[in-house]
Amino acid sequence: HRGNVAYDDDGWNVYDFFAEFTRQKVPLQFDNAWRISSINRHYEYSETYPRYFIVPRCINDDKLQAIKVGINNQSPFRSKARIPALTYFHAASNAVIMRSSQPMTGMGGLGGFVST
Repeated sequence: HRGNVAYDDDGWNVYDFFAEFTRQKVPLQFDNAWRISSINRHYEYSETYPRYFIVPRCINDDKLQAIKVGINNQSPFRSKARIPALTYFHAASNAVIMRSSQPMTGMGGLGGFVST
């Protein structure tokens, strides 16, 4: 609902990644569980993801790339390289919501271990 507010852009500037996760107080110091990935800064990793997204610190960009292309450059495990990324952090309880698409399935409905 727009009400009487005038919008001067097409919507791409409404969301400020850094302001939003600062507001949520996501702990991004080196010794914490989360990190900002910039693997998609040019939208080459996934055209459906933002430039930056937050993932567990134990998942480096090489691992993200392996998830995209699949093990040994075989078929990928997730549609359009959509991997679980942090979307909400509750600072008081450390509870999180992570979102992604469903893993792609192979013969017999089985996915790969990288996707699970």
